[in-house]
Amino acid sequence: MAIFINTQPEDWQNAYNEMVFDVSSTNATQPNFQFLADINIVGQTNPVSRLLLPKQPSVNTIKFDIGEVIRNYVSYDFNAFDVSGIQACNNSRAEYYVQFGEVYDVSGIPTIYSNLASFGSSGTPKKSSNAIFDFLDWSKTAYTNYNIDPNTIASYKTLNQSNFMEKLRKDEQKFITFFDPSGTLSLIRISTLNALQGVIIQSTAGYTPINGIVSVNIAKAGNSYGYYKTVYDSAFTDSDVKYLSVEGLTSAEDPLFQTLFLIDNSCTKYDSVRLHWLNNLGAFDSFTFMKVSRDKTNVERKQFKKFQPLEYAKTFRAKTNYYTKASDSITINSDYLTDSEYEGMKQLIESPIVMMEVDSNTYVPVNIIDTNYEFKKYVNDRRMSNIELTIEYTFDNFRQSL
Repeated sequence: MAIFINTQPEDWQNAYNEMVFDVSSTNATQPNFQFLADINIVGQTNPVSRLLLPKQPSVNTIKFDIGEVIRNYVSYDFNAFDVSGIQACNNSRAEYYVQFGEVYDVSGIPTIYSNLASFGSSGTPKKSSNAIFDFLDWSKTAYTNYNIDPNTIASYKTLNQSNFMEKLRKDEQKFITFFDPSGTLSLIRISTLNALQGVIIQSTAGYTPINGIVSVNIAKAGNSYGYYKTVYDSAFTDSDVKYLSVEGLTSAEDPLFQTLFLIDNSCTKYDSVRLHWLNNLGAFDSFTFMKVSRDKTNVERKQFKKFQPLEYAKTFRAKTNYYTKASDSITINSDYLTDSEYEGMKQLIESPIVMMEVDSNTYVPVNIIDTNYEFKKYVNDRRMSNIELTIEYTFDNFRQSL
């Protein structure tokens, strides 16, 4: 008996698209034959799922898509970023291995033959991320193309999807996430730049490399390096500084990625609202809404009417609230947006996970209420446009039942 794995996913592949195996067997003509796949997740009681699929007529092959199983074991990383240094995004990936076998009747009794071929093992598992690609963008290698190793085609790519130069204000947090399966990143260098992008001052902080999906909060990455913090803080106090450069480097100082931020020290009379959202690659992108915001509370009440006693007091309450729920929302407005910035808002509106930054240590989960998005271009409207969104807290508040 023999099971063959004809095609398989990449060693790193995202879970929210197809993760397809093509499997064949030399025993496919046996009575009541079925292919078997045991899906195992590192750290779980295994197998977490056993799939059985019957052989199709006239062929000895079958296709298994395990993506729907694997995606149950990936989530996202956010709170872990709020510390110094570079951080492994362990919740954003799953380690797994698959064992293939077959089931068929022997003397009329269904008999299981498991683990005849495998993809990965408990000691050398394969890995899957929380990314998802659009229909036209997906391929088996779509995710591995973001490997920051300088020997790959993905040089200078991070998992952040902003296609415009982001603005950064004092005390705002910003997370850069990258795919580093070989653990090539050892250094984070920040530099303040003048209007011509010449270096004013810079600092480099060293870290122990981490294999996998990795993130860094650039506002706190160098808290243990005194001069790093000096350089970062100077971006918001030195009037000559126009840009902040963040570079990821190998131990030999070979560049892996570089991200430029436009320093924004402008004043605003409104309370700004900064959002961080999960993009399709599993990283968190950010944007600050600088214009007017309006808070709104929607109250839901349920009542009953008490029996009115004889000789009642004037303070007697007949209609009584026994259930009061308050839902808070905020309508937020951006400044005028470039075409690139407006296009970037699409990922925010589509994102299932959005966090509102309250301060440098506090974030509150919110949901985007808006369901429609129109990409406005300057060439069409002959003017720049802003965007208005409504966000709602994911929790409700309740009042007493008296």
